[in-house]
Amino acid sequence: VISGNGNDGIILNGPAAGQNVIQNNFIGTDDSGEHVVGNANDGIVVDGAPSNAIIGNVISGNGTNGVLLNGGGASGSIVAGNFIGTDVAGILALGNHAAGVAISAASGNLIGGSNVISGNLANGIFLTGGASGNLVQGNVIGLSAAGTNALPNGFNGISIIGASSNTVGGAVSAARNLISGNA
Repeated sequence: VISGNGNDGIILNGPAAGQNVIQNNFIGTDDSGEHVVGNANDGIVVDGAPSNAIIGNVISGNGTNGVLLNGGGASGSIVAGNFIGTDVAGILALGNHAAGVAISAASGNLIGGSNVISGNLANGIFLTGGASGNLVQGNVIGLSAAGTNALPNGFNGISIIGASSNTVGGAVSAARNLISGNA
C-alpha cells in the first residue's frame, strides 16, 4: 500500500532505473482498494527510465496523474492489467486528479492488456510533448471493468496533442480499446 505521501507514490528516475517491475500494489488507496488515500502528486512516475513493467496495480485517487511516463528515456515500458482511476473491482470512480496515464516525450511504450482507465478527472490517456511510437491497445476507457456501465473520465477517453506516430487499437480484435461514456 503506497498512499498518502506528500509527493509521488513511486518514482523511477533516470536511465539507471530501468527494468523494474511494479506489480500488485494499491497506490493512492487504502489496503482494501476501495477508499482514496491519495499521494499528493502522481501515483507512479517513470522519468527517463527505460523498460519498466507496471502490472496489476490499483492506481487511483492521486493528486495529479495515475501514471506518468516522461522524457525520451522512458521507453519500452508496459502498463498492463491495472485499475487506474477506479476501485479494486473497477466499479466505482476513485479518480486521479489529472490523467489516468500521461505520456510526455516518451516513445515505444505499451499501454494495454486489460487496463481499466476510468473515473479520472481529466483524460483517460493523454499523449503530448512529442510522444511517439506508443501503442494503446486492449483497454477499457470510460467504463466499468465489465464494460457495461459508464464510469467517465472528466475530459476525453484518449487525447493526443503534439504527439505523432502513435497507434490506438490495431489490426486484430484483441488490440481494440473499448472507449465510451467519457465526458
